[in-house]
Amino acid sequence: MHSYRSFINVFTQWLREKGFNEYTTIPCVTHEVALAFMDSLEERSGITARTYNNYLSFLLSLHGWLVDRGYLSENPFSRIKRKSRHLGQKSRRVLTDDELRRLFAWLNKENPEYLCVCLLCYCCCIRPKEIALLKCKDIDLKKQVVCVSGKIAKNDKDSVRTIPDQAMPYFHRLDLSHPDWPVFGENDDYYDFKSAPKPIHQKKFSDFWIHRVREALRWGLELKFYSLKDTGLTNMAAANLPPLLLKQQADHGSLAMTSMYIGAKPSANEQLKKANILPEF
Repeated sequence: MHSYRSFINVFTQWLREKGFNEYTTIPCVTHEVALAFMDSLEERSGITARTYNNYLSFLLSLHGWLVDRGYLSENPFSRIKRKSRHLGQKSRRVLTDDELRRLFAWLNKENPEYLCVCLLCYCCCIRPKEIALLKCKDIDLKKQVVCVSGKIAKNDKDSVRTIPDQAMPYFHRLDLSHPDWPVFGENDDYYDFKSAPKPIHQKKFSDFWIHRVREALRWGLELKFYSLKDTGLTNMAAANLPPLLLKQQADHGSLAMTSMYIGAKPSANEQLKKANILPEF
């Protein structure tokens, strides 16, 4: 819903700037109009191929719905081609050991909950959207695992991620006393990541990174929140963990997480538990 509203607002604002108003009929959005809008998107500073394609997919679906119901005779976006994902992508690199140390030390003092958000991405390779939807009951500190339900997973599959020993002290500081509450909730303070009845929106993870982390540590645009996952996998590989195990922890491709289950009960992987991947901070 958040994404759809954003797409609609940007498209509507552009139409208004071009002279369209509430009395303009739907068929006035022709292929030429659609092409002009997509061109304007491409010219925006910092636009990526993924964002461009997301807009195109949404507008194709929306106008396809209008065609199906007789408001349009043809979809004005149907002849516009998607951009290659390898074009226009922003650079992203892994963090150095020193950068990791500075990040974790700063967060340990400034925002312990956000530190756990980062550790879930770095150590457990959990995606931002999945982190935002995790519930307190999904984190089992006794078994040292995080269970990601297929209901919130990108690939619709259940998975279990091991929490390394080094990260456990920080997860013990989380308030997990309400099993059905999100681990990171919606609070009055925009950057309060404590548990609450309503789930947080994943955008706040990147907002905090952009407006607080980068400013405090004086980092450039090449270090992004999702760099943590790349860095975690790189450091696990450097710790000589088996490639198959890394793919399982990252929930990549077609490799299921079933090997990390004992019967119907999940258990932590001993190698991942003992992996030395966190710097001293």
